[in-house]
Amino acid sequence: MGKLDWNRAQKRSAPIVELTAELELCIPDRQEEGRIQERSLKESLNRFLEGLSKEKRCIFLRRYWFGDSVKEIAQRYGMGESKVKTTLFRVRNQLRQHLLKEGFSL
Repeated sequence: MGKLDWNRAQKRSAPIVELTAELELCIPDRQEEGRIQERSLKESLNRFLEGLSKEKRCIFLRRYWFGDSVKEIAQRYGMGESKVKTTLFRVRNQLRQHLLKEGFSL
């Protein structure tokens, strides 16, 4: 490619760069949008957890925050594993409904 071709190529790309800069002012920042959605989800989860009974909240957090096994949770709270499994199943369904009601798509 000769010097003349190179100069022309550079001139052709200038308007594209300019248009891109102009469009950036109109297009929302996806990272900021993601942070807002993350914050909104966090607030929604906190509201959901606050609405649970202490027993359900503890079981849910032990499983999904601390990563305890069903067996460990059952032993910790002196209940059968089937009760822990049933509680987790019901709380997950409640959470799903809560998030849908709050406008989150699953």
